[in-house]
Amino acid sequence: MTNADANQDPHRPLEPGQEWHIGGQDRQMDDKEQLEQLVAYIDAHYDTPDFRPPWAGGGFPEADQYCALLPDRITHAAMMVLGTAVDHALPGTAYTEGISVEESEVGTIFWPTKPTGRWAVSLHSGGWWRGAGQALEMQWRPEVAAAAQLSGTTIIDVDYPLAPVHTVAEMVTAVQHAIDYARKQGASNVTTWGYSSGGALAALAP
Repeated sequence: MTNADANQDPHRPLEPGQEWHIGGQDRQMDDKEQLEQLVAYIDAHYDTPDFRPPWAGGGFPEADQYCALLPDRITHAAMMVLGTAVDHALPGTAYTEGISVEESEVGTIFWPTKPTGRWAVSLHSGGWWRGAGQALEMQWRPEVAAAAQLSGTTIIDVDYPLAPVHTVAEMVTAVQHAIDYARKQGASNVTTWGYSSGGALAALAP
């Protein structure tokens, strides 16, 4: 398809095997197509590290660094591929104005500007062995802050101990300490939530 053909039908989807060219075409992509373009751009410009755990020969800290830089890379890819007509702000920057952050002995607490009285404990992903450090601060916690602000939930994010140095039982204990802390602050119910291994850890919490 030439640029002229695309201009005749700006809503026509890409045909199987057809390449997307930046600029020169007047068409709209749905959300799935936009995501595919972002993935293609990132895959073409950034090498994916070895995400296997250390005991299986995986790479560290390269995997954590890749995750830490991913939000900036997504924003840059969106600007390059999707143009200025798309809002490039990620939730961690778009919805966190006014959020308060407090360090406690059990984790980092995110206080929304309009708290509802609900409390939650959040747990990052990382296959039980990564997700701390830069990845925690640059990728995960901005999303936690946005979730707190949008929902009005006070969230404790737990930087739980990681394998292989620590056991799953020790991780669960760290989560329990955060739950107990929230209850001491007056929370009648505490939700545990997380992503990937963090979600599994949330399910294991008593």
